Order: sequence, then C-alpha cells, then structure tokens
Amino acid sequence: MENKMTRRTWLQSSTAALAGLALPEYALGAVAEKGGASRVWMTKEISPEALVRIYEALGRPAAGKVAVKISTGEPGGHHFLSPALIKGLVQRVNGTIVECNTAYGGKRSRTEDHLQAAKDHGFSDIARVDIMDAEGEFTIPVRDRKHLEYDIVGDHLKNYDFMVNLAHFKGHAMGGFGGVMGGGMVPKATDTPMAFGNCDWDDPQARFDALHHQFLASAKCVTMGHQIDPQNKIGCMIAGNACYPHTCNPADVLAAQKQQREMNFYCGDVQVRGAYPSWAPSVWLREGVHVEVSPEDAATLAVGKVDFYSFSYYMSATATADPVLLEQGNIFGGAGNEYLKKSDWGWAIDPEGLRYYLEEVYDRYQVPLMIVENGLGAVDEVEADGSIHDSYRIDYLREHIKQMEIAIEDGVDLMGYTMWGCIDLVSASTGEMKKRYGFIYVDKDNDGNGTLARSRKDSFFWYKKVIESNGADLA
Repeated sequence: MENKMTRRTWLQSSTAALAGLALPEYALGAVAEKGGASRVWMTKEISPEALVRIYEALGRPAAGKVAVKISTGEPGGHHFLSPALIKGLVQRVNGTIVECNTAYGGKRSRTEDHLQAAKDHGFSDIARVDIMDAEGEFTIPVRDRKHLEYDIVGDHLKNYDFMVNLAHFKGHAMGGFGGVMGGGMVPKATDTPMAFGNCDWDDPQARFDALHHQFLASAKCVTMGHQIDPQNKIGCMIAGNACYPHTCNPADVLAAQKQQREMNFYCGDVQVRGAYPSWAPSVWLREGVHVEVSPEDAATLAVGKVDFYSFSYYMSATATADPVLLEQGNIFGGAGNEYLKKSDWGWAIDPEGLRYYLEEVYDRYQVPLMIVENGLGAVDEVEADGSIHDSYRIDYLREHIKQMEIAIEDGVDLMGYTMWGCIDLVSASTGEMKKRYGFIYVDKDNDGNGTLARSRKDSFFWYKKVIESNGADLA
C-alpha cells in the first residue's frame, strides 16, 4: 500500500517518549497538546515497566506499522539505551527499531556496518532493525521555516505510520564543545585524534580563534596571580599523549612528530614559552584559517607564562600514514599497538609511555612538571562480603609510579602526582558509572539504581600505604 506521508501528518501521528539515563533519577514522557503546549510525565524508576507506564500515560496508542527511533550507539561504546530497558515497550507496540547512517565517518556510516553494530549491541535480539536511509533519502518541506526549506530523511520513513522516539541525553562527551575548544589545534572534527566523539559540524576559524582567546585569558590570569603574590606558582593543564611511530617507515615517524606537536606542544609552547611555535603558521595554512596575533596579544602571552606544566596521562598512541591501519579505540586515535595490553574500554596501558612523555616534555620546557590525572577505568565487582578486589588498578598505578621514579632519576623535576580519581563518579569519556576509577566504590549503576553508599576497595588501602611511604612501599 502506498503511503503518502507529509511532514505534518507524520508529526501529528507520532508520539515521543524520552528515557533520561544521563539523569538517572528520572524518566520523562511528553505529548503535544493543542496550541503547542505539552504535558510531561516523570518517574524516578528507571525500569522496563516504568517506560511502558509512561507510554500508556501519553494516551497516544501506536497504530499501524510502528517505527521506534533510537541511537544504536558507536561500536565499542556504551552510549545507548539498554535493549533490556526498551524491549518491553518495543514489543508492546510491535515496533521496528529504526536508525539512520551517520553523516560523519566511522563504523556506522555504512548500512552493513551499522546493522552489525546494532546486532552487537543487542538490538537485533529484541526487534527487527531498519536503517532508514539504506536505499536513499527524500525531502520533507519545513513549515514556518526561518532558515531551512526542507528536511532530509531516510526513504524508509515512508513505510511507517507511527513513530515512537526513545532518546537519551548524550552530550557527546567532549567531542563537540569540549573537543573543539580543548583540541582546537587539530584537524577537522571527524579526523581529530583528540575528539572523544564525532562532531557533525566544524568551523576551523572559530576553533582557532576560540583557542587563541583561551591562551590570552590564561596569560592574563597568570599575570594577575603573580601581581597578587609574586610567590604564587601557576600552571597549565594539558591532555598528555605519548605518541610513537607505528613502524620505522619515515612517513610514520613524521606522522608521530606531527601528532606530538599538535597534541602536546601547540598549547604547551604558547603557555610555557609564551609564544606560538615556529610551525604554527603551517597548521593555520593547512586548516585555511588566519590567527590574528597582534603586538598586544604577543606581549600578553610573553608575560603570562606559566610556572609549571601539569598534564593528564592515561595511555599512549601510535601514528601512521597508512589509513588502513588507523583504528578507533584510544581517545587519541591512531593505530593499535600490539605490544601493549588494553583496558576494558580499549585504552592502551603503557607505563613506559608516561616516562617517555615526562622526559620529552621536560627536555623541551625545563619547568617543573605535575601529573594531575592518571588512572584506570575498569569494571569493579563487589564480593558477597562487601570487599572489592581491584588488583588490576593497583598493578596499573604501581607500574606508572615506578616509571615516575626512573624519570626523576633521569633528571626530570616532577613536583607532584594525583591519580584519577579518589571516588567513583560518572565517567567523562563514556557517561557511565560502570567505568570506575576510584579507590572508593559508590553504590550506583548506569541506570541510576543504588544507594550511593561508599565502600573502600583494596586499592584504597594500598594507596594509603604508598602515600605514607612516599612511594617507597609499592608492594
């Protein structure tokens, strides 16, 4: 049967349910009323049953062929609604799970790969999955438009009579705002080694301008801090990344040099040396931007140099000129390293990389260094007696501390170390509680269940001993 669906009739026949797993105390439901107002329902219970109750409260029973719109999640990631959570609702409406291929590059940009991702994440087990733009697109006119004349949607949308939208709060974990602001020096968003997630827009000029003004703001704060008290010591914060060539191929060596420069030294040079590096204009030329550094700006940067260099370190990466070898897995991108083990989230575990980074940076800047973040995100299991045996975290920290000692023996002025983090919290890179970093366990899961009770892990007692001995006792 031919279904001539317009945007208006589609919207009038659709309903929306929103499960807010990023705000774990609430699940939401809304339905449009006449005149544009909406009624909203909330529940503190995050469960399959509560989601069905919200659907029932909407008073808009699904009819005909029902599409259930979700995000299938990036391969290897965890940013998606659990199939177990939505199964009851999907099957209640006899729905088909629908999604579209991503506009950015990656493992959901092709239909075949996207269907595999949906299967791997468990969605194919609860319902049929339909990639709506697998066979093309069509346009829907935009009514009361201000900027856009039409919307582009997947061609398969014509096959459905009703849509349920199951959305979740994402924020795209620094891939958008934070990745652009903090990693403004690196190439376009879909190719950035810095990006935690993909960004579907890019304005290189805005990125570089924003970063330049961050530098100026930092320099002015340093200057002000020194004026208030000349004894104040003020540092910067760099997301540190040790980078190796993937092979001895000169092209890989140059790729590693380029990544080291843009990831570690572009910001470091401005904040520690007080001026842009000599190769910065070549980056601007490649990006097609013009960074206006006025004489006043140059003077501000030169005066507002930091007193020490602080950084985070979690992993290393390898760089290659071979696009076939590039893989996702590290937040900094690059090719995989067969010599290193990985965490449950695919982050390379490389204690020697910390020493390499310390010595490279100190050789370059000759100012005190401080490690302000270092830790392991892992799945922690609570035993029947309440104990948590996280020997893997102890091993990770022990080996990194050993490499710190070697770096100090090699002449590095390392003024301090703080691990990430003392207590479990929502992971910044994945938005979940399951990925735990702390010495102290917090009773809360990804769905918001739990009492928030605290309990000490084995690593708590181990690290207490490390502090008491100033790193001498690592057993």
